Amino acid sequence: MVGRPSQNEYNFAAGATSTILSGTLSNGQEMDFVFAATKGQTVSITNSTKSLFDFKVYNEEHFSEGDFDSSASYSFEIPETGDYMFFVARNR
Repeated sequence: MVGRPSQNEYNFAAGATSTILSGTLSNGQEMDFVFAATKGQTVSITNSTKSLFDFKVYNEEHFSEGDFDSSASYSFEIPETGDYMFFVARNR
């Protein structure tokens, strides 16, 4: 593994319903973002470069053993209010 940047906490702007997270990853690098979500909210992820990146969304109580996904799009409803982590890794 080349390296893992530090965790990034993300707060949505007041009234915002979406955001674009961006960064630069070299082969084998990983990045994660922490965000607060409320039960019933929908998280939708668009992975426009699915051949390059894998991702997962989880927290300690829900999805803690979740698998990585490389789909072009992924959506799910937040099961419980709390902090969630969006984790992305660049394929080697």
